[in-house]
Amino acid sequence: MNEWAQLISTLGFPIISAVALFFGCKYLLEMQQKNTDKMFAMYEKSSEENREAIEACTKAVDRLCEKLGDDK
Repeated sequence: MNEWAQLISTLGFPIISAVALFFGCKYLLEMQQKNTDKMFAMYEKSSEENREAIEACTKAVDRLCEKLGDDK
């Protein structure tokens, strides 16, 4: 704690505050980027699963159409 008091007395409160805010903002931006990357990865996985489900449904509908066509 003495170190902080000495820094404030020698450099001044506004400079120390600006430096602390800079590092705080930098930390927050890094955390936000990590969260954004995780969310994007989850979105990509979800999109792939949805695409596979749509393809499966399309194949099922095609098979159903073929079966209905064969009965006539």
